[in-house]
Amino acid sequence: MKRNFYLALVFVALAFSCSRKAEFGDASPVNRYGIKPLSAIQQDAEFVAFINAQLQFYDGIRHPDKIKAAMEDSRITEAEFRLLPAWYGYTNPVEFEKYFSTLRERSNYLDRTYGIRSLSREQQRQIFAEGFRLALGTKSVNGLAVAIEGPCEKERIRCVAAVAAEVATMHFSCAAADLTFFLGIACHTAATIYHIVQGNACNTEYQRCISNSNLD
Repeated sequence: MKRNFYLALVFVALAFSCSRKAEFGDASPVNRYGIKPLSAIQQDAEFVAFINAQLQFYDGIRHPDKIKAAMEDSRITEAEFRLLPAWYGYTNPVEFEKYFSTLRERSNYLDRTYGIRSLSREQQRQIFAEGFRLALGTKSVNGLAVAIEGPCEKERIRCVAAVAAEVATMHFSCAAADLTFFLGIACHTAATIYHIVQGNACNTEYQRCISNSNLD
């Protein structure tokens, strides 16, 4: 299944975001607000919440195949739109809408505080990837955070963090674009499908690594 097909709406949002940067004279990858240095972002509770919310949202998906099928023609019908909350694992459509409203609020906060949108895509990916690595790199054992070990596990975390970071930049762009709520959800859904497809690829490589390790 071609990734580009699912990313069409995301690219529209990216183009819109880039046009706004050009309009307002975005010239250098620095924090244009100067409220907090980028070095503080990994400890920011709102950034951590942004990271954890995306992971929980992804883990909560109940019908990924239906979500992908709905985007086969690069659009979402009103009937499919009404079914999206359940496909994503929400029993209450209001909570589904609230997730995206909160996502936009957090995105705006991070931009106001750290000037995220003034950074290059690669810089954004690096910042988000580090956040996801920190979130994924430990597990809870008897209520304590323990570092995950093992070459296969570490490689899976690296892969998943890289994919999640790319998706985070897409969600950020969707939130930044002045889209209607309907088109905004379609944009976020295209990003989510990328997450599903590439996340599955990470899991496939992880299983292959485990199988090869068992043969040694």
